[in-house]
Amino acid sequence: MKQAIQAAIITAALLIVPAALCAEEQDGIVAEVQDEIITRYEFEKAYGLIGPMIASGAGKSEESPRREVLDSMVDDLVLLKEAEKKGLQVTDSEISAALEQYLAQGGLSMNDPNVGFYRKKLRNNMLRYRLIEGEISGRISVSEEELKKEFTDN
Repeated sequence: MKQAIQAAIITAALLIVPAALCAEEQDGIVAEVQDEIITRYEFEKAYGLIGPMIASGAGKSEESPRREVLDSMVDDLVLLKEAEKKGLQVTDSEISAALEQYLAQGGLSMNDPNVGFYRKKLRNNMLRYRLIEGEISGRISVSEEELKKEFTDN
């Protein structure tokens, strides 16, 4: 009898938990970009770190700070997909060096609970920069004479 009750409880748990997780995951999606999603947890974490800077005036815009953070996250995903298509990469050592510099400038340490978020954001920014740099530098050609003329004229 005791084994039958335990089996019934385990069976119920196996049926209920996956359904609850699926529902929570569906309710937790705030945006979908191609085959990638932004979860409510990721958004709230980003908003908690970036939102106050936007709301205080750094990067003031007509949009709400929440919308601005979400737009930034969507832009990141689009640019990262494009960087991935082009085979652009950033090494762990490059990210670690940038992270150490970022933390030092902010007076933070590697023990900061948001280090993982900072690492991901720096990686995304570095890939974005490489993508944009590759697209722009291939289209712009400025001769040394043009640079000298611009410099002397201004």
